[in-house]
Amino acid sequence: MRAGRKLWQRNVSAVSGVSVGFGNVYVADEDGTVSAFLRNGQSIRWQNIELGYRELSRPTPIGSYVAVVDFEGYLHLLSQVDGVIVGRDRPDSDGARADMIAKGNILYVYGNSGELIAYDIEVKN
Repeated sequence: MRAGRKLWQRNVSAVSGVSVGFGNVYVADEDGTVSAFLRNGQSIRWQNIELGYRELSRPTPIGSYVAVVDFEGYLHLLSQVDGVIVGRDRPDSDGARADMIAKGNILYVYGNSGELIAYDIEVKN
């Protein structure tokens, strides 16, 4: 980078990529820990270790949540505030390795069996 400078870094072993939302940078590492780093790099906001070794997808922020899909095809919704799992569904028993797409309150999941599923994600009070 010619004009860029490194702002911060953390050592994380992940293969699925990172996402940004709600002032956080999200990453699911190879052991299944989902982490939310403060976007300014000062600390970790939260970590969730409940999805250990589930081969998680890239975390996808949607509304007040962050979504991940595991190797068995379970979709997990975590709170962007504290990382608590707030919902779960199984869109495809063959799994879903393609990146999910969030547009507004709609979450698109493309399953390994070839089905495209759209979820309308509503915020519960």
